[in-house]
Amino acid sequence: MTDLSKKTVCFIDSGGLFVSFARKVAKEFRKAYYYSPWASSFVRSHTLAPGVGFPEIERIKYLFDYADDIDLFVFLDIYQSDTQLFLEKHAELPRADQ
Repeated sequence: MTDLSKKTVCFIDSGGLFVSFARKVAKEFRKAYYYSPWASSFVRSHTLAPGVGFPEIERIKYLFDYADDIDLFVFLDIYQSDTQLFLEKHAELPRADQ
């Protein structure tokens, strides 16, 4: 069984609806990031708000700035299949000693 307390997780929530799930599960990990897409032609503050202000998760604005440090990506909603496929394609498989 994997010791999650030594792993970093990133919760990817396309609609900002699953902050409570991320907060609950994050406690099992060494570090937990939370990402929800926010970019648009006219960005509004409410798209940057989900995940902010909770000590157990760190809200990040740019997923790929952190991607190399993340052990597990958890997709909490649909409409992010392109990101998931990209990450799978570029994933380094763990070595037997990890």
